[in-house]
Amino acid sequence: MRKDHRYQDEEYVLENTEIKNFLSFLHSLPLEQGELTSINLTKRNLILKGEVISQEEFIALQKTLMNSNLFKYSKLTKFEPKGTRIFFEFNFNNNGYE
Repeated sequence: MRKDHRYQDEEYVLENTEIKNFLSFLHSLPLEQGELTSINLTKRNLILKGEVISQEEFIALQKTLMNSNLFKYSKLTKFEPKGTRIFFEFNFNNNGYE
C-alpha cells in the first residue's frame, strides 16, 4: 500500500555553487573511523547524525562543525556514548533557537 508523503518544508533548488560548497563541507569533516548516518537538508535546517569511535574524533568533528560558516547557528542535539561508540546529532540553521 502506498501512502502520500508530504514534506514539511517547501522544496527548493540548489545552485551548482551551493551544491559544490555543501559537498566540500561534507568532505572536509574529520571522520576517520566514524561516519555520518543521516543528512537532512532543508531550506532552513541541516541535521547531521552519525557516530564516531573516539572522544578525540568527536572533538575534532565538533570543532570543525562549530567553526563552519555554512549556517549561523549550530547546536549539539544528541550526544550518546554507547560502548565503544559515540552517537551524535548536530542541528544547524540561520534563524537561531528558542
